Amino acid sequence: MLFVFMAQPDFACNPYALWEYVEKNTQHQTAWIIKRKNRYLDLKSRGIRCALYNTLEGRALIEEADFVITNSYTFLELPKRDEQLFVNLWHGSGIKAHDFYNYDINPRHVKKLKKFFDKIDLMCVHSLDDRFRLSAQLNFDMRKSYVTGQPRLDCVKSSDGKRLLKKIYGDQISNYNHFIFFAPSFRANMSTHSGTFVSDNIFRLEDYDDIALGEFLTRTNTALIYKLHPIEQTAFSGREFLMNENCYALTEDMLFDCDIRYTELLNAFDVMMSDYSSIAYDYLLLNRPIVYLIPDYEEYSKGRGFVFHNVDYYMPGDKVYTFSEMMAALEEALNNPDKN
Repeated sequence: MLFVFMAQPDFACNPYALWEYVEKNTQHQTAWIIKRKNRYLDLKSRGIRCALYNTLEGRALIEEADFVITNSYTFLELPKRDEQLFVNLWHGSGIKAHDFYNYDINPRHVKKLKKFFDKIDLMCVHSLDDRFRLSAQLNFDMRKSYVTGQPRLDCVKSSDGKRLLKKIYGDQISNYNHFIFFAPSFRANMSTHSGTFVSDNIFRLEDYDDIALGEFLTRTNTALIYKLHPIEQTAFSGREFLMNENCYALTEDMLFDCDIRYTELLNAFDVMMSDYSSIAYDYLLLNRPIVYLIPDYEEYSKGRGFVFHNVDYYMPGDKVYTFSEMMAALEEALNNPDKN
């Protein structure tokens, strides 16, 4: 049997976790379809069979596969044989409305979704809620959707997150006592624009005070590591943000180069700060404080919106809207980690 995997971003998320399991526990053959040429070349140098997406080599590899495993609908050019099984593992469980929950969905996007999901034989989802939510939002046949959990979460409690952080950043983070992880959702891509943009800081706070944040991080001996959504990592490439010396960027390229997935890092953090991103649900497995930074809540809820009416129930943690509220919530989270 040949299992061919593809993920957005490359070599990550649920397809990576399942690939790793198949590699370690079975005799099946595996291979990857990769979108970025530099990553394709890197994986080949690691001895991993792979091909570039939507090339002759890539199409031949898909044609050979018995199972094709993916996590997104961004791979439209996938030829399929009748005997093949296409499996979608998806990439998160969150509160954001998307796709068919958008009343103004672009007709071209509707065709894109249909083109992809007509090929999918099986979707594996996080929970019973997800089974209903994703089937509705993607207009997918619920009879083909099964609650299996998310493979990428198996490592959240068992990995050595602090050792892996040091692998990425080196000794510059060795002396910190605490770590905060800030991982917001994206506000815009090629087809949507939701929420507020503030040009000089990643927190989208008009009253942001980088000096005050730096003083707090120094006083508490804390590092703040921030990871923009992959879509915004590209959109904001080259932009300079106000960030003090205790703040460290984390990018998909850094993770790939170190052969690390973000879920392997989660247990290194004392506090997570997020917004409407599904990453908050991953962190909930650790039963540690979450701060929801949502200064654009009203605008976002009226624009993109949420899946659930009682969205507050699905955000267990402090909700903050201003810089002063953010600082108070982070202080409380570090001093009283069992509060939540």
